[in-house]
Amino acid sequence: MKVPLILMLCIGIFLLFLAQEGDCQNHILRMHSYRQRPHGNGPAPKPKNCVPREERGKYRAMATLTQCNTPKKTLVTLDTPHDFKWIHPTAVHVNRCDGHQCSDVGEHCVPTISTQEVFYVEGEMKNGAGKQCANITARVDMGCECGCVTQPSDCGRNWEYNEMMCQCQCLTDLEEKCRKKMSERPGVVMWDGTTCTCPCNNEVECSTGTSWVPEYCSCRSVSHVDP
Repeated sequence: MKVPLILMLCIGIFLLFLAQEGDCQNHILRMHSYRQRPHGNGPAPKPKNCVPREERGKYRAMATLTQCNTPKKTLVTLDTPHDFKWIHPTAVHVNRCDGHQCSDVGEHCVPTISTQEVFYVEGEMKNGAGKQCANITARVDMGCECGCVTQPSDCGRNWEYNEMMCQCQCLTDLEEKCRKKMSERPGVVMWDGTTCTCPCNNEVECSTGTSWVPEYCSCRSVSHVDP
């Protein structure tokens, strides 16, 4: 009777060992699956560097080549004279500052000094005179610097100059006044950010003896219109 009991006990211990080993393996597989699981709809892990290491050298070299210091050869399209159907060549390589990099927001690489170079082309005339020769000039830059293309003198009376952004922007009080008019007279006026004005939505043709008054967005009697 002792032998079978001992045998059964050994078999029980062995089966328990197998069961525990299987649970351990399943746990390891679940952990591995969890580590490999994608993040679903959540944000991806933030990369240490957006640019791969092997590409950084190329980008640094490109940044050096495009710095705004010396004009570089650029393919420029020639303007076709108005009396020509076509010309050849249509483009030439000239030194330009266009496309070079500047660090400040709103700045562009602009020429400090330029000259005009003459290029000889041939083309067909519109009047049927056949092929003729023509001289076309193109701007050639001789020096570059970072600066604003738009200057304060380019801003109209409804605009103010933003030095940080290198651009003209609407006067803030004009838009505020227009927004007030829009709330007082809905559908009559609308703010136009492209012209910095508050025009009427609809202008109608006035009858005899009246004229259109933009301030009121309506026709008024000529006698009541201020001179």
